[in-house]
Amino acid sequence: MVKEEESDDEQDKMIKDTDSLIVIGKIEGEFSSLEVYLYEEEFNNLYVHHDIMLSTFPLCMEWLPIMPGSIEGNTMR
Repeated sequence: MVKEEESDDEQDKMIKDTDSLIVIGKIEGEFSSLEVYLYEEEFNNLYVHHDIMLSTFPLCMEWLPIMPGSIEGNTMR
């Protein structure tokens, strides 16, 4: 039973080729963070995958053509 729960947790952390990511820079008062949302089209499910605290205000973000999990790190989607 414990082994099965660990396997489910590992699967929840994986980003599949069919998933979409949305990254949001968020500021509330003096608190800054990046929220990474994951959208699973198959299940019509959107949720926060990562919530990262930042030490300073985010100034800008840039889209990079990198597919998660790619070995070369430069595969266009």
